[in-house]
Amino acid sequence: MLETELLPVKQRPSVADTEATRAIERDEEIRNMTEEQLIEGINRLRKERNAVILAHNYQLPVIQDLADFVGDSLELSRQAAKTDADVIVFVASTLWLKLQPSFAPTKKC
Repeated sequence: MLETELLPVKQRPSVADTEATRAIERDEEIRNMTEEQLIEGINRLRKERNAVILAHNYQLPVIQDLADFVGDSLELSRQAAKTDADVIVFVASTLWLKLQPSFAPTKKC
C-alpha cells in the first residue's frame, strides 16, 4: 500500500475552495464566531426554517455530526424525497443541488 501525506486542510482544493470558506472570508461576523457559536446558529436556523441537513458520507466529521442524515448518494436522495421539512440543506457536491428538483420538487434547497 502506498502511503501519501495529506495536505493541510486549507491547502486541499476540496476543502479550501468551498462556498463555506468563501462566506467566512466575506463575513467578519462569521470569522469571529467560535465553533460552538456556529453550531448553535446552524441549529437555530434549522429550527426556524424547518430545515433538514443531509450530508454525504465523504464530508468532514463535524459536518456529519450536525447532519440529520448521513449517507451515500442513493440514501440522501431517498431522505430528500420523503422529508416533510420545508428546506433541504445538502452538504454534498453541486450535482445534488442540480438534481434536487427531480426527487424533491416542492422543497427549497
